[in-house]
Amino acid sequence: MAQQEDQKYIVKQGTRPRDTFSFSDIYLYPAFNAGKVSFKNGTSGAGKMNYNRFTSEIDFIKGTDTLALADAETMKNVVIGKDVFYYQKGIGFVQIVAETPYAVFARQENISLVDRRRQPNRATSSNTSNGTYNNQITTGAGVASGLALNMREEVDMIYRKKTEYYFANVKARFVKADKKSIVKLYPEKKDALTVYFTEHEVDFHSQEALQELFNIITSQ
Repeated sequence: MAQQEDQKYIVKQGTRPRDTFSFSDIYLYPAFNAGKVSFKNGTSGAGKMNYNRFTSEIDFIKGTDTLALADAETMKNVVIGKDVFYYQKGIGFVQIVAETPYAVFARQENISLVDRRRQPNRATSSNTSNGTYNNQITTGAGVASGLALNMREEVDMIYRKKTEYYFANVKARFVKADKKSIVKLYPEKKDALTVYFTEHEVDFHSQEALQELFNIITSQ
């Protein structure tokens, strides 16, 4: 898979986010699919599930309600169709791209609020950028904090969709893919990685390039 460009969304002032974001923007899959949750205590549960790009959570259908899976730290993994997801606190759910007993390569699609811009014809001050904004948007998933899909703001809200990549070692702790973190994560491969990074300009936003890197990490 080639590098994907970040996608930008602008929710114009006075417009509801619901009128900008479609179901396919919010969710990874075009419909809720059969999924299974495996817990660390050996139990499991099943239902119709989907990955929410705004919350980095797995949502499921219960009756007429859409809810987010709770107690994610007690889960071993979540499987939706053929895709496997792991959860890590502070990151959310990541989708597994490749996995061996030694290393895991994962991806995460997310949409976050990156800026709020007041129109020039407004009387008060302009941009409120450089702040930290709540990434979450209420989708009926019971998110306690977030930006309601029906809320109308008096500023333009700028959202960005992007894909981030993560690696994990045998301790299953994911770190965002970059040169320093990967060398630290796999000290046994330091020499091979040093040579590889010297000979290759790795694009850490390209799944194809990172798959090649993963192959180096997991080779004998």
